[in-house]
Amino acid sequence: MAEQDEKNIIAERTKEYGQQLWGIVQKQIDKQSEEKQISSTPLSPPKKESKHKVLLKLLFLFPLLLIGTFIGSFYWDFNGVQTTVLGVLIEFEGLMRILSISGLIGFLTNWLAITMLFRPAKKKTHFWSGFSSGSKRSYCLPLSSCSI
Repeated sequence: MAEQDEKNIIAERTKEYGQQLWGIVQKQIDKQSEEKQISSTPLSPPKKESKHKVLLKLLFLFPLLLIGTFIGSFYWDFNGVQTTVLGVLIEFEGLMRILSISGLIGFLTNWLAITMLFRPAKKKTHFWSGFSSGSKRSYCLPLSSCSI
């Protein structure tokens, strides 16, 4: 009888130890799955309020100003104005038209380049289309911290 009781005690202890071990394993599984869920959520860059927010909103007026200057150059454009610098005669005729078209072309090409880099029309998986999704954060975060 004592031998039977000893076997029962050993079986009960083994069962308790098994349950304790299973509890420890479950806690570790839960802990590791929580860590994976936390680390798998993408980290967003910190929101930074720009000091030049008003200037950025007024930037849309720049092409309108250039177009207005171009149209105005048909009515008045330094006609007949000239000067001499170091013995060289410089005429200013057509200067407003040249500057307005050059500024408009420069503004539009810069806008197009930035738009194509950060917002490609079609996302291509077989070739580079804008910044790749995986490296977008590594490029955008340092660029966004640059001051204007």
